[in-house]
Amino acid sequence: MSTQTAKKKLSKKTDEIEEQEETAETQPDEKKDREKTAMTERDRAAIGVLKKQQTSVLSAVTKTRNKLAVLMGDRDNLHLVKTALNKLNSHYQDYQDAHTEYCEALPSQEQKDKQTEHFEWRQNSGVTFRRTVMDWVNQSEQALDRVSHTSTSKSGRRKSEVASLGSLAQATRAQLH
Repeated sequence: MSTQTAKKKLSKKTDEIEEQEETAETQPDEKKDREKTAMTERDRAAIGVLKKQQTSVLSAVTKTRNKLAVLMGDRDNLHLVKTALNKLNSHYQDYQDAHTEYCEALPSQEQKDKQTEHFEWRQNSGVTFRRTVMDWVNQSEQALDRVSHTSTSKSGRRKSEVASLGSLAQATRAQLH
């Protein structure tokens, strides 16, 4: 066998070995890629669940806000408004928790920033609305206090007026007899 033939055989054998190594290397990569794809699908599913949870909590926030807006139409609903406001505060806390969990699961910083921007807008809107409700509650309580104070004052005056009228009536009767 000539050296040239031996070199060709060696080169061919080396090429075969390199090809086998490349195949061996790409198979695990393909497996890793499949695992990454499967993991990504699992992640997407988990992110989808978290997004639905966040949407569900936000729906509860909106429903409670709408209910509060209706209740605030009548000052007699003060106790109902206070109860609904507590519920709204709880829903906003749930929304914050759901947002945090959802954002932590998002893969890119750009997505996280976009969601955080939207969340902050919702939170600011919520703070403004809750301030409006608290102002309404405070005004309603003050109005009730004024009505209560006025009726206490009036009933106190009436009692003294009635007592003095009673005394006057007794004095008049005594004079007649």
